[in-house]
Amino acid sequence: MVEEFAKADVPVRGANDNFSIKMIGNLLLRFGTDAQKDHFLPRIISGEYRWCQGFSETSAGSDLANIKTTARLEGDDWVINGQKIWTSEAVTANWIFVLARTNPDTPPHRGISMLLVPLHQPGIEIRPITMITGAREFNEVFFTDARTSADNVVLGVDQGWKAAMALLGLERGDEAATNPILFRAEVDRLIALVRERGLAGDEIVRDRVARAYTKVEIMRFLGARILTGWLRGDPPAWKLRCPNCIGASITSGSPTWR
Repeated sequence: MVEEFAKADVPVRGANDNFSIKMIGNLLLRFGTDAQKDHFLPRIISGEYRWCQGFSETSAGSDLANIKTTARLEGDDWVINGQKIWTSEAVTANWIFVLARTNPDTPPHRGISMLLVPLHQPGIEIRPITMITGAREFNEVFFTDARTSADNVVLGVDQGWKAAMALLGLERGDEAATNPILFRAEVDRLIALVRERGLAGDEIVRDRVARAYTKVEIMRFLGARILTGWLRGDPPAWKLRCPNCIGASITSGSPTWR
């Protein structure tokens, strides 16, 4: 689907699609319960449910296991208290997947759960963060006795660390597999432009186009290996770095790309 969209130059991502389709959608497709799949996946695909990510906290820094947001089970609901920061696209989302501490008596990374929480409720406040450029993409999200159904936990209670690592792997793996398709469409347009302007015989132009084509083909085959690994249940781990490094050199316009 991504390949056909790229060939037709169709926009493939809305503001929340990265979190909705690529991340939580794929995670639920692989690890969700039947009830979660039946409820959430059709609404994610239709765009009715738009997601953001609630991981980072002011006191945790880069130590994700040090989160302070808590969730306690009260009847049929999880009751959530705490704060998240740097939450992208929260103002356009209506659901958030949240890492919260559900067991304070275990080692930090073992007492975390991933909860699926509706954003539009009295116990949640969203405060946009104004950047120096004036942009307000990032937000703080405050939870004060916010609630979600007891069934809205991914991979089970206290399995949030495993869910988070799987989700981040899906994000990187998707980029490694789909970015080469988008870059290949750009190279195809570049080749068409070179021919249109009568530059196909220019040795310098041919050399640069050949370098671009070669890099994208390397990315494409590496991406295919990563996707095949996912389908076989083999997490990509270090393999993700190779196509992403090549992709970074392309998007930054580095001398190796030119």
